[in-house]
Formats: sequence, structure tokens, C-alpha cells
Amino acid sequence: MDAFGRPSVFLRAEKTESIDNVGLGPNLRTPATMNLQEFTLTTSHDTPPAGLLPVLEALWHVRKGDWARAHSIVQEHEDDRAYAVVHAHLHRIEGDLANASYWYRRAGRKVADDALEEEWKSLVAHFLQENKQ
Repeated sequence: MDAFGRPSVFLRAEKTESIDNVGLGPNLRTPATMNLQEFTLTTSHDTPPAGLLPVLEALWHVRKGDWARAHSIVQEHEDDRAYAVVHAHLHRIEGDLANASYWYRRAGRKVADDALEEEWKSLVAHFLQENKQ
């Protein structure tokens, strides 16, 4: 269930597979070298990986179903366009499309019309790439 009592829009990472099971010891992969699959697998853990950009931490909490925590993180960076697009994504999840549209405009992007899961993956992949720089 999500923060609003509805089923989560995201598939959960399988508990049977962990980042350790794909040959990547916990100390060998850092957020700076992580890919989308590895990042997604970390959501089977109780806490996000150390060293994430706050925008990635917000997306990690989204995947865990903690909308309120993710929203709190993006609100701390309201003037940053990168965070605005994640803020928009959060309001799409919530179903508040007018508010989402406002945040997409603040981010300088068109309103997303792809599936929420696809948008989440795209955002994570983008910010993981930025985390490497």
C-alpha cells in the first residue's frame, strides 16, 4: 500500500535477489558506479545506500512506498529544477495532476504521459548518471 492507502504503483524488488547476489559485494559498488538494476535492488534494504544525491534518495523512498519522505526531500530543494521534476512525479503518483503540471513547468519539462514505473526508471537512470559526474 502507498502513503494514501492505495496499492503501490511500483513492483517491489524481489527479496530473493540482493545486490550481494549479483556479484557486487556491499562495499564494491558505490552510488557513483551503480546502474538502474543495482539501485532498484537496494530498495529491498531498510535504508538507502550511503552517498546518494538527495534527489536519488527521494526516488529510493518513492520505490519503497514512502511518498511523504520523498516529498519532504524534494521540498527542501524547491528552487532546483532537477528536484522539480521529481516533485512533479510525486504529484502524478498522488493523482494531483494540476499540481504535477505546475512542477513540470517549474522543471522546464512537458508533462509526462508514460507509465509511472517508466518515468521512475528514467529519472533514476538520469540521476545515477549525474551522480557519476
